Formats: sequence, C-alpha cells, structure tokens
Amino acid sequence: MGIFVGIAVDPKPFELLLKGFGDSAVSPKELHLTVAHYGNQYDLDDVVSAAERVAAMTREFPLTYGGIGRFHHVTWIGVGVSYPGSTLLKLREKLMHELPAGDARRKFVPHVTVANQRIADSMVCDMPRIAVTVQVDAITVFDWSADSRQAVASCRLRPVEKGLF
Repeated sequence: MGIFVGIAVDPKPFELLLKGFGDSAVSPKELHLTVAHYGNQYDLDDVVSAAERVAAMTREFPLTYGGIGRFHHVTWIGVGVSYPGSTLLKLREKLMHELPAGDARRKFVPHVTVANQRIADSMVCDMPRIAVTVQVDAITVFDWSADSRQAVASCRLRPVEKGLF
C-alpha cells in the first residue's frame, strides 16, 4: 500500500463489530480512513511536510461514521461527510494541491475497512446500524510498506476557538 495520509480511527466504538468478524477483522490498531494515497510516489519526508502544512491551515472537524457496506473482498463502515464542500473533501483537496496523489483521478469514497472478507447481503442487513460522531483533531501519515505498517507522523489540526459563533 505504501505511504498515505489518513485519519486514525479509535477502535472503541467498533469493538463489538470487529469481534463479530473473528479472524477476518482488521486489527484495531490498523483502523484508519485514507484521505490521500501516495504509494511510493514521493519520499516519506515530503509527504510528512505536506501533511504538516495542510494540518496547520485546517480546523478540527466532526466526522460521522455510519452504515456498513462491502466491496469485493472487504467490509467497511461508511463516512457521512462526502457531500461537496464537506471538511473531509476540502482536506483531501488541500493535500492534493500540496502534493498531488496517484489516486487523484479515482472517485473518493471515504470509508473504514473493518474486515477482509466479503459478507453476504443477509449479513449486512442483520448487522446493527452504526452512527458514531467523533471530533477529528489530527491527520496521520502512515507507512504501510512491505516491511512496515505504522503511523509515522501525527499532524495536529487547528483547534476550534471556543465561544465563537
């Protein structure tokens, strides 16, 4: 997968769901939402620098996870902010402006992969509906090279000022 910028996901709200997938569940420490995928297109330091610049000009924002879907061999939780002008899409646009990514032409479908198995339609219907809203306060640079699978930098977003309308 290589280098990408994303949002680290707290596994706590999804523990029961992950447990239900057994061995095919994604490791809780690997839950993430990819915002821009760079692969091996750039040096790691260049990606970290771009993420730091974007984080410095982006305010914290709420993000709502909800719904379960599947695509090929993965099961995922959707993200309810994919409308035009959403903060998540603006964040992606800023990253693409700073450092164009190889996936820029693909449609951006924000999601969190929770299992590496394709589930039946009936299982999707039987799963509990999820609606969890969290405050995103950082973006993370991940290095998922062949010999590594780790977060290498966390870049804090600008805090929302309290008391402003």
